Amino acid sequence: MSMPVLVEPIRTEADYERALLRVQELWDAPQGSPQSVELEVLASLVSDYEEYHHKIRPPDEMRGRDALVGGILTGFMLGVTFCLLIAYIFEPIISVSCSVKIDRVDCTILYDPEKS
Repeated sequence: MSMPVLVEPIRTEADYERALLRVQELWDAPQGSPQSVELEVLASLVSDYEEYHHKIRPPDEMRGRDALVGGILTGFMLGVTFCLLIAYIFEPIISVSCSVKIDRVDCTILYDPEKS
């Protein structure tokens, strides 16, 4: 007959922290021992507590949209910065025209033989 295992419910964050420490202590308990039974029960309680109190929620629609818009703006800024950098470096021999559209950055680089 197996020994009963006394495990307290996890009601508070302090209970949760204590349970985590105890799970660590019991981690290598031999299979079938009272300690392995205690580990199994504690792991289930910890999992339930985490699911309720530490749930990782998916990003909401606004944060997702903001991330998308931020990525698009970053891409536009990189495109404009590239055009300006090319214009600065090669200014003596080229002409650069850059325009920003709603869905793209157009950069026109023209070799100007009169400048060279």
